[in-house]
Amino acid sequence: MVRTVVEFARQWSRVQQVADYFGRQAFLRLVIITGGFAWLWIGYNLQLNLIGPAVGLALMLLMVIAVGIVIWQHQYHYLWAVAGYLLSQLAFISFLIWRSNNLDTGYIFVLLIVIAGALTGPLGAFGAAAAAALAQLLLALSLPELSGSSLAGLMFVQLLAALVSSHATMGLYTALESAEASARHATASAEEARQHRGQLQRTLKSLDITHNQLQRANTELFEARNLADQALRFKAEFAAKVSHELRTSLNLILGFSETMAFAQESYGKKLPPPYLRDVTEIYRNSRHLLALVDDILDLSKLEAGRMGLRPTTVNLSEVLHETTEMVRPLIETKGLALQLDLPPALPDITLDRVRISQVLLNLLSNATRITSRGSITVRAVTANRGVTVQVSDTGPGIKPEDLERVFEEFRQLDNSGGVSSTTGLGLTVSKQIIELHGGKLWAESVFGQGSTFSFLLPVGAAAAAQRLVPATPVGPSRKSQPVLVALGEAESDEVKLLQRHLDGYELAVAPTVAEARRLVVQTSARAVIINEVFTAAAETPPLPVPLIYCPLPGPKQSRQILHVDHYLQKPITTDALHAALASAAPNAQSLLIVDDNPSAVRMLEQMVKAGSKPYQVFRAYSGHDALARIQAQPPDALILDLVMPNRDGYWLISELKQNPATANLIIIVASGQAVEETWHGGTIAIASNNGFSPTETLNYLQGLVSAIPPTRVERHATAPAWSAARPG
Repeated sequence: MVRTVVEFARQWSRVQQVADYFGRQAFLRLVIITGGFAWLWIGYNLQLNLIGPAVGLALMLLMVIAVGIVIWQHQYHYLWAVAGYLLSQLAFISFLIWRSNNLDTGYIFVLLIVIAGALTGPLGAFGAAAAAALAQLLLALSLPELSGSSLAGLMFVQLLAALVSSHATMGLYTALESAEASARHATASAEEARQHRGQLQRTLKSLDITHNQLQRANTELFEARNLADQALRFKAEFAAKVSHELRTSLNLILGFSETMAFAQESYGKKLPPPYLRDVTEIYRNSRHLLALVDDILDLSKLEAGRMGLRPTTVNLSEVLHETTEMVRPLIETKGLALQLDLPPALPDITLDRVRISQVLLNLLSNATRITSRGSITVRAVTANRGVTVQVSDTGPGIKPEDLERVFEEFRQLDNSGGVSSTTGLGLTVSKQIIELHGGKLWAESVFGQGSTFSFLLPVGAAAAAQRLVPATPVGPSRKSQPVLVALGEAESDEVKLLQRHLDGYELAVAPTVAEARRLVVQTSARAVIINEVFTAAAETPPLPVPLIYCPLPGPKQSRQILHVDHYLQKPITTDALHAALASAAPNAQSLLIVDDNPSAVRMLEQMVKAGSKPYQVFRAYSGHDALARIQAQPPDALILDLVMPNRDGYWLISELKQNPATANLIIIVASGQAVEETWHGGTIAIASNNGFSPTETLNYLQGLVSAIPPTRVERHATAPAWSAARPG
């Protein structure tokens, strides 16, 4: 209650608890002036002997104490200092009235009332008037002998002074209050501005730190890009060298095994049946190995970061039988029994035959390596979701804590787990292949008794939901996915590349434009893909769907780059070699075979002799020897390897093309190196006889722009540097 009254009084009187900024100095001067006048009055009365020395000294001491208390309180509580000052003045004036014994001295209270109104507002003026009236009333009652004016008149004058003072100071305090509010607002604004300035300084500092970090990141990215470029160059060189080495070796294995198995007449005698069976097995496994090598090199060349599939609808029983027969000799050599437990009929499944064979070979190879006695069983079980293939062994098994880690990359279990001398990639790659087919691969094992690796392949509706690209031919019954028509040969490298990596689309192959038009109508194809560009609009085939030109690497690009008549990439088959001779050199009678590997020369010579047309064959083992022989006795055609020590095939082609006498010599390249790896197509185009609407144009543009890789930014740059586009 008391606090409420004090707060109301403080608010009504417009006196703040803290010192008033505008009245502080004025109040101090007023206290000092008032104290000075009181000091003079005491001295004057002492001089006239109106008061005694003891009383005068006591008054001076009290005055000094009062002034000191007021000044001390003024530093902490303005209201209490003002109250103390007014009370001391009230007491002093009351003392004057009592000392002079004259009530007229009370008119000095008018000055006190005016000062109170000036210092504390209307409430202070009326409070001072009431206090003065009370003091005078008490003096009049206690001192009947007081002389002077009437008390009523004196109190009326004091009340009038309070009214005048309150009205006079009302406007002043209103102005002071507005000024103080403005001052507080300015102070708050200044504080807010200071805080904002501090926040701005912190933000600027953070931006400086971020800028420095960005510069360091740009530097690190620039260095990382250089390392990545070096790695890409190294990878390209490595892929080219590996391609040449692998294809050269496979070329000899495949070439000789094919000739021995299917062209025995070139040797003048036939092989005994057991030898023929073994040679045929070598040829079949070599073809499988070649398919795997092609996939790996294709993936390296594309830098796709994923494994492409080339699915076909196959009989799973045939795949399982064929693959197990490949490893049966290896298993039986270790004294193990190989058991094949298959149901009478397995459903046809759309899958990549080579990849699934690779998975099964990996599982059988692992089982053979870790099993020292007992048997290995291949089992197939059909279910609603698909077909589950299991490979079980009687090996040492896998510890429970290692069972979940067998599919990790480069994971090698200890000898007690039965795995040794492996890279740890076979199971990882197998798991990825099965998952690409929409299935799953898992392992079960009882430590000390054996292990079972199983993989599930979906069939029917489950397989249709997976992202497999069915192989050709495409009939009207297969319309679960959008169809594209590729113009080319079914077994060409370009078509194989499209079949592996156009996920989500069926691909039909048409050798001619007329066949492509028929397939478009039959399958409701979306577009036709070609590997040739038409120079004029009149040359564009009249097709009802858009025509997409996308140059893909292949033998044709290799022929264009080398300016040769035909290009064969190792391994070379007898049929491919004779087809190249019939196409590039139909009238040739003499051939020059150039290769630094004598075995490769002998193999090509055997392939040439296996045909129905006789040729006169010459040999050369370096580019320099070949050039000398050509200058001495030019052959009708040249079969040339590119990679040779010193004077290689590139040098020989250049020398022959520069000489007018040999510029038209028919050259057939037979190499393990893919020349198109260094070739980049310059044009990707789409055309339509019906034209494109604005919406179609924008949709095509959106697809093209989304496929464009980010522009490489130079070091310390914050945006790609502008450069004029090179003509394509």
